[in-house]
Amino acid sequence: MRELLSRCEAANILGCDRTLVERKIGKPCALVINGRREVQAWRVARVLAYREGQVIEPPDEPLAFYSLLESARRLELCRHKLKPLLGDPDCFYVADGGREFPCWSHKSLNAAFQLIQDARQSGDHSFDRQRAFKHRVSAKQRRRAQLRRTSMRSLMRPKPVSRVRFCSPRHVWADPKAEAACRVR
Repeated sequence: MRELLSRCEAANILGCDRTLVERKIGKPCALVINGRREVQAWRVARVLAYREGQVIEPPDEPLAFYSLLESARRLELCRHKLKPLLGDPDCFYVADGGREFPCWSHKSLNAAFQLIQDARQSGDHSFDRQRAFKHRVSAKQRRRAQLRRTSMRSLMRPKPVSRVRFCSPRHVWADPKAEAACRVR
């Protein structure tokens, strides 16, 4: 497994400014394609050899490596479905601060492309892109939609016809004399 260093990480190891890395070591060993950016990268062994005083010649044509996001974009596939197809990464790109990002070569992408095309030709549409998030419908919304589809009156509880309560005859207002006495006050 290879490790590729970013310009800043190579500069940290060499103890120089990042603008001088290409002048000191030479052309980059690889290009890491992430999104719409192509980032130059150098092999760790080559940077360490230069630090020891040895010069390793760069390759004639830098190798191209793709991040998972770029691979998914180029193969028109969701990245969570693509990762098992690609398998272990071919190299790790060490970016600023020591963060490592997995990258895959062009050969790995071609192999994954063949597997996807064979599956699509056989009628399997599981590799097609789908909407990232489907709207969640709550139980309350489903009930409301069901009520709209059926008649609403048939599903509702009947309301009481009258809300007036009749009191017992012992009530204060039941006696006409007490009623007249209260009105006078």
